Amino acid sequence: MDPLQDLEEAIRHLEQSVRLSPGNPRYSALLGEAWLLRGDPDAAIAPLQNSLQRETHPRIACLMALALLRLDRHQDAEQFATAAITETAAFHRAYFIRAESRIGIGNRMEAVSDLREAVALAPPSETYRLRLAGHLLDLAFESSGDHARAGLEEAREVLEARTPLNQVDAWHYLLGCVLVELGEARQALRRLDDLTWPTTSEVALRRAQAHALLGETEDARTCLGQARVDPDLMEEADRMLDRLDNPTADAPDEPRPKRHAPRTELLTVLHMTSTEVLSMPQETDEATASELEMLQPSGTDENDPDSAKQIARTEELPIADVKPPTDPRNAS
Repeated sequence: MDPLQDLEEAIRHLEQSVRLSPGNPRYSALLGEAWLLRGDPDAAIAPLQNSLQRETHPRIACLMALALLRLDRHQDAEQFATAAITETAAFHRAYFIRAESRIGIGNRMEAVSDLREAVALAPPSETYRLRLAGHLLDLAFESSGDHARAGLEEAREVLEARTPLNQVDAWHYLLGCVLVELGEARQALRRLDDLTWPTTSEVALRRAQAHALLGETEDARTCLGQARVDPDLMEEADRMLDRLDNPTADAPDEPRPKRHAPRTELLTVLHMTSTEVLSMPQETDEATASELEMLQPSGTDENDPDSAKQIARTEELPIADVKPPTDPRNAS
C-alpha cells in the first residue's frame, strides 16, 4: 500500500466530513493534521483554526503551533504551544515545539528549559534527547569554565542515559563531540569510529581533535586532510594544522570548530503522533488519553464522556485570522 495515496484518500474523506458536519471540531482537527502530514502547513491552518474556534484542546493548539512553525512564524508558534501547555502541563510535544519556536527567535536558554521538560515527560524519545544535547553543546561552545563543563556533563548524561534504537549514528556523533570537549579523547574516538554521519569530513574533523589531544599528530594530520575536502571545514582544518605545526605558540582567541549539529526534521513530530507517542506509557503524557479519545466518534450529549465538550473546555482561543493566543507572561 502507498502511504501517500492513503493519506490523500484520507484527506478527501475528511474534507467531505467537514462539509457535511462543519460544526464538528474533530473532523476539522484531523483534516488539519492530515494536511500537516502531507507537508502542506498552509492548507492545515484553516481547518485547525476552525477546530479551535469551536473547542479548546491542547493537542489542536499544538498542531496549530507546528503549522505556524513550519511557516517560520516562530513567535505565533511559541504562543500557541504555550497555550497547549497551559491547558495540559504534561504535554511533551508542546514543550518540544515551543523549544523549536524559541530557537527560531534566538531564545536558546528557554528552549533548553523546554527540552528538559520534554525529556522528563517522555524519557524514551531519541529526538528530544538529541535536540537537548545538541543545544547544550552549542551553549557550551559559547561559554567557558565551569558553566561550559556543566553543560557538557549534562549533555553527556542526557545521551548516556539511553541506548539509541533508531538515530544511532547521530547519537554516537553527538556524544563523540561532547567527549572531545570534555577531554576524553579515547572514548570519543570509540564513538566516532566508522561513522559517516553527518558527513565523512565532519567526523574526520572531530577525530582530528581527539588525536591531537592524545598527542597522535600524524593521525590528526591524516584526519584533517580528510576534513579539508569539505570547503566549509577547510578554514578550521587549516587552523588546526597550524597549531600542530607550532605546538608552543600561544593559542589565539579563535572560534570553536564549526559543528554541523543534527537537524531534526519537524515532520518527525508528526510521525510521533501516530507511533511513538501513542505507544508510550500513559503516565508520561497526560494528553495521550485525550488524543486517543479524539479518534473516537464524537458524541453530542454534554454528559457523554466521549463528547467534545468533555474532552476540552468550552471557551474559545482568540485566533481570528490565525492570531496567537495571549501570552500568559504578558497578562496583567
